[in-house]
Amino acid sequence: MKQKKEVIENKFITAAPFGRRLGAFAFDALLMVVTFFLFSVILRPIMNAAVDLKTKVSLYEANMKKSHLVYLDHQLDEGIPIEEIKITSNTIQPGDYAKRTYLFYTDFLANNYPKEDMYSEIWYIVNILKIDDEDSLFEELFVLEENENNSETSELTPKIPYFLLSEELSEEEPTTSEDTSVEDSSETADVPSTEPVDRFVPPNVVIKDGVDDKTLGQFNQTIFKNAISEFNNLTPHREMQMYLTIETLSNIVLTTTIFVLLIPMLTKNGQSLGKMIFKLSITNQYGYRIKPWQLIVRYLAFLVFEIFSWYLIPMLGLFVSLTLAIFNKKGRSLHDLIAMTRVVDTKTSQIFTTVEEFETAENLAILSEKRPTPVNEENFEERLDESSGA
Repeated sequence: MKQKKEVIENKFITAAPFGRRLGAFAFDALLMVVTFFLFSVILRPIMNAAVDLKTKVSLYEANMKKSHLVYLDHQLDEGIPIEEIKITSNTIQPGDYAKRTYLFYTDFLANNYPKEDMYSEIWYIVNILKIDDEDSLFEELFVLEENENNSETSELTPKIPYFLLSEELSEEEPTTSEDTSVEDSSETADVPSTEPVDRFVPPNVVIKDGVDDKTLGQFNQTIFKNAISEFNNLTPHREMQMYLTIETLSNIVLTTTIFVLLIPMLTKNGQSLGKMIFKLSITNQYGYRIKPWQLIVRYLAFLVFEIFSWYLIPMLGLFVSLTLAIFNKKGRSLHDLIAMTRVVDTKTSQIFTTVEEFETAENLAILSEKRPTPVNEENFEERLDESSGA
């Protein structure tokens, strides 16, 4: 069986200084950011013509303002066009979680995206507050009447829940112990609450005795997050996000292809513009001239980590690569390890294409070191004459 020949490492290679490598990366990153936004300007009209993205974005923004999941600078009013109303904050305070969730389902969804009998007040109480569950934090108010058959032994018996009774009931009927009227608080609906927890409940529902603020706050936070997910999962919103994702991915791919693949392919030692300026080159892991397939693998690895960082954990790919480059003996980043490459100092390195070229250079260097120092013949003759007395 033929054994694989061990590759001799190029000894005329110096690892790239981290400071210059960081400078090259920063320069390339700046160019890529500028190019990314240029492509955004170019591609947006194309997307608008293809899928009417502008209309989808406008619908999303209008729905966001009507959803009660953001704070606005003005109340939604018939006298003010919705386009002129601005979103002041996307972060709802904990003191508004419950009320905003209730309005999202029973006002926004009920009026804009109704589904059969969903999103009514009854639906909200049963499906969101889960009032029928034993471990629910809430309970209904009941109307109690005296037993007409025997007034002397008057017995209070529960009737149907208050919210199912006729609207003809007296205004003196019990409501809730909390100030929960949506109408009464409409004037301050877009002013963030300073309360640590939202104790709002729909009419005719009360919080059970013994429920502490921490438990209630966690419950409110959960249903509020679910409301945001429900909003984003609406069909027109999903479509808009999909098209925006396509646009963003297109910009990322085009930008990285230019600066991480095409330009290095056109240079002798896989240099990007930043590496040219900071006198750095890319070689294979042994210090020899990089192959085209390695540039492609390096580009694909960089692209995957770029997309991963963009959508999941911002700056993670950069953090991991820089950390590896600092502590790795040869200063190899994550995509260098995958592509079997390394970055070297162009000014102090000699890059060869083959092992034979390196061995020839190494032999010449050895011979140069062993070669005797030439003797100055004139001085030698003078010293000979002086010593011999001739």
